[in-house]
Amino acid sequence: MEILLLLLAFPLIWPFLARMIWKTTITWAEMGIQIVAVSALIVGVWFAGQYDATADTEYLNGSVTNKSRVTVSCEHSYDCNCYTTYSTDSKGNTTSSTYCDTCYDHYEDYDWNVVTSVGNFNVMRVDDQGEDEPRSWTVIKKGQPASLSHDYTNYIKAVPESLFNNTSFKPEQYAEMIPDYPHRHDYIKVDRIVPVGVSIPNKKELNEHLSKRLIEIGPKKQANINIVVAKTGDQTYRYALEAAWLGGKKNDVTVVIGAPEYPKIAWVDVMTLGQNAGNAMLAVDIRDSLMALGTFDIKVVDTVADSVLVHFSRKAMKDFEYLEDSIEPPTWVIVTSVIISILGSLFGTWFFHNYDVNRGGFVSSRAYSRYNRHSRATSRSRKLRK
Repeated sequence: MEILLLLLAFPLIWPFLARMIWKTTITWAEMGIQIVAVSALIVGVWFAGQYDATADTEYLNGSVTNKSRVTVSCEHSYDCNCYTTYSTDSKGNTTSSTYCDTCYDHYEDYDWNVVTSVGNFNVMRVDDQGEDEPRSWTVIKKGQPASLSHDYTNYIKAVPESLFNNTSFKPEQYAEMIPDYPHRHDYIKVDRIVPVGVSIPNKKELNEHLSKRLIEIGPKKQANINIVVAKTGDQTYRYALEAAWLGGKKNDVTVVIGAPEYPKIAWVDVMTLGQNAGNAMLAVDIRDSLMALGTFDIKVVDTVADSVLVHFSRKAMKDFEYLEDSIEPPTWVIVTSVIISILGSLFGTWFFHNYDVNRGGFVSSRAYSRYNRHSRATSRSRKLRK
């Protein structure tokens, strides 16, 4: 907030100086307009930067409950039946005006809607009208797992160093082993089994099984599960992944399995945002249970899912609101705000120095001065005649 006050210093101070220098052409009202306008722009940019720095998404999990083709009004309009009228004023000047009706390409359009237990969406049309059935809509079946993105404010994203500053490992040594966070595809699918340096022959089967388990877990626990299987015996890899993924999303349970001799499990660790406040037992239970299994197979998915159903407690992001005071604005916010602060203030001074506010509009300062002189002269003339 201190940085915001510094950015507002110039647009708050300069108008007063400008008023003192050009007091005959800049009024108090004009000075106030300049302060409010420039300050509002800077505050707007500031909060846009705050939103950009903290905006994040998590996956909510459920199932498809219905789908249908929905008839909607046509969205493809164009001007038609246009005609032009002409008018001539008393000085002989002719002006023209063109008027058009609005026509549409079709009588109606079609949306291909999918309803899930965690939200609804439309599948992209194949043609403009939506008459052809999209293949992506066809393959979606009622009852199948569905994962949709949900927006939330993530304070950790804006200040990751506040929580993930572990110096017990060198991040560069794992540079080639950090996978991308699982992305959604085909509208409702997420591949949460993430192999790193290992080949999992039945990965598709495991992903489908985990997605089905999340149909039950989603409504009960609002949780999302990722299972990363890495070809490394070094358990500090877990901290490198945690730093890269910023601990995961606020509803994530990320199980990290070290398997240098896949499918044999060498070590297990668990990442959750609430690990030290309600999820400690979850981490212990998963770690002990998977180490007892000893081998990576479909039982791992069920073991993790069962433990989440019993022990998981979703971490509320409000618990991290204390980080808000540590958020540094992005560079583009600082640069943009400085430009607005200086150029906006100087432009406002130039404008109000050359133009005056007069009866709700703007007129040239010179013209306004001539108007004032003429008004004063006329007033004196009337007084003399009286």
